[in-house]
Amino acid sequence: MAGTEDILDLPVPLTVAVMPFSEHTQEEASVAYEEGHEVIVHLSMEGPPGTSRQLGPGAITTQMSDYEIRTKVKEAADDVPYPML
Repeated sequence: MAGTEDILDLPVPLTVAVMPFSEHTQEEASVAYEEGHEVIVHLSMEGPPGTSRQLGPGAITTQMSDYEIRTKVKEAADDVPYPML
């Protein structure tokens, strides 16, 4: 949460992308919403082969079936309060 409140206090409208399934998901989304900002889900996805990118919790990977991807997207949307859909 370091720095999050400073950003949310800026006098401009923001769309805040919140990572689901993390320790601060609920708090970050709630604070953003209460400050009048839009909240969207920031869902990690696997990059191109050979890239060394750290994936966040609940990431979408190329090994997942269509059903697993749909399920993970729904779970992510359910985990982040106030998402714009």
